[in-house]
Amino acid sequence: DKLLAELQKIRAKNIYTGNTLKKSVAQAAQRAKKDGIVLFSPAASSFGRFKHEFDRGERFKKVVRHLI
Repeated sequence: DKLLAELQKIRAKNIYTGNTLKKSVAQAAQRAKKDGIVLFSPAASSFGRFKHEFDRGERFKKVVRHLI
């Protein structure tokens, strides 16, 4: 919440948040332009949602692969 508030102060654009990894990836896929780039950049701890950063990365890859 603090990071999002700071980004809003500087009027950062095109920042979207999601409450699950699957929803976040789906939201990014809907908003992405053809041949565009989507940056997945977790800004904070996962608060127990994943075992560790490698688990988070593997789950992210799995969700993305289902889009293809």
